[in-house]
Amino acid sequence: MNKLIPMPGFVLVEPIKGETEGAWLMSEVNMEKQQKGVVVSCGEEVTNEWNTQIKCPVKEGDVIYHRSWGHETINIDGRELRVVKFLDVCLKVEN
Repeated sequence: MNKLIPMPGFVLVEPIKGETEGAWLMSEVNMEKQQKGVVVSCGEEVTNEWNTQIKCPVKEGDVIYHRSWGHETINIDGRELRVVKFLDVCLKVEN
């Protein structure tokens, strides 16, 4: 398989299958179940509308939770991958 490199501001994530655990993000207006996955690769930093550079908040191999909406799902060689914005990464799991 070719190396997949996300565009600036995005992270490529492989979902962790077969787990029932999840994280719930609670706010005053709603509650949302987060998706768990492993970072496959990170895009380069991106400049936001205030001209601030935003670096990737995670690295390859990190286990993360990201928002369940707003990502693109792609299938390559039978592998499900998600393209997630930097800002949609909610948690990083550290041991």
